[in-house]
Amino acid sequence: MLKLEQSPHFELFLVVTGSHLEKKYGLTIQEIKKQHYKNIVQVAFPLKKDTPEYLLSSLGQAIPRFSKMFKKIQPDLLLFLGDRYELLAPVTAALLLNIPMAHLYGGELTFGAIDDSIRHMLTKASHLHFVSHDQAQKRVIQMGESPQRVFNVGSLSIDHIKKLTFMSQNQFEEKIGFKLRQKNLLVTFHPVTRESEAQNTRALKELLSALNSLSDDYGIIITAANSDPMGKRFNQALFNFAAQKSNRVMHYSLGHELYLNAVRFCNVVVGNSSSGLIEVPSFQKPTINIGNRQLGRMRGDSVIDTQPLKKDILRAIQKALKKNFSRLKNPYGDGKSTQRIVRVLTKMKDPRALLNKRFYDVSNR
Repeated sequence: MLKLEQSPHFELFLVVTGSHLEKKYGLTIQEIKKQHYKNIVQVAFPLKKDTPEYLLSSLGQAIPRFSKMFKKIQPDLLLFLGDRYELLAPVTAALLLNIPMAHLYGGELTFGAIDDSIRHMLTKASHLHFVSHDQAQKRVIQMGESPQRVFNVGSLSIDHIKKLTFMSQNQFEEKIGFKLRQKNLLVTFHPVTRESEAQNTRALKELLSALNSLSDDYGIIITAANSDPMGKRFNQALFNFAAQKSNRVMHYSLGHELYLNAVRFCNVVVGNSSSGLIEVPSFQKPTINIGNRQLGRMRGDSVIDTQPLKKDILRAIQKALKKNFSRLKNPYGDGKSTQRIVRVLTKMKDPRALLNKRFYDVSNR
């Protein structure tokens, strides 16, 4: 986004919505404002509850708000990243308003989450595709997208890591209000949206039981679950757990910089977040990936998959602490994604030409 804003070829409008505007999720709009973008547009997306029914209602309220915003700024191209359900609102509005769309990171697989289906929906609605690896590129083409419109650029997260100025341990401890221990775990655990409430409750209970059995020599830094159904209940349980002992701390949002510094200072990342597969390997640190949420997503050798069972989680933590991951290579890119994306967008003469989209039938090739 900074490269696009600095380029004479583009005028960037940054649309901020969803949990970025919610105090209970860290009010991260404040972090965004510190980057001093010229054009920041806020679109309300209610997140007072985390039931499917309420979130569906929020989507219905958000679509006309995005429509109104698009009509006001008249974008030539909508560029968006990911697979979150909140994206269905701006993408639906853009589709009906005939706004060309470029999607980052289609072709990934996460069978355990409804994000998997949403990601494929977003891919088919889009006209230009930036993917993070070869397998994803092949899948997007297999979905009928023209190979001339699918670019393997790697993950932008790696670009950010390579440019980040890291804190000293004292600075980091002061920022998060926590003293690191002899061994430290960074924990992020989200609900698995394709599993039942009972399965999710049981999985969280097993994780907390495993963490509770560790000695006080372990520091445990917890970041909050997202705004998926059951997210609030997860966060309340995580907060209660963190409050029980001084070797635990919970932050609803560390922000990108603090989160990456936490990865750097921790020995192991534990949970079911995509960051454990995409970003953490760049630090030569192990990830304990619990359950099915990231099932199907490409992973490197630093990822240790385990079932959501106390004994399996503890066994995986001990395995991660014993193994040396110092020669790891991150399979998600080389830190040059930004220049590849900006180069493609700069060469594009008329974004509206992208609207003329045909189905690319691989069976006829």
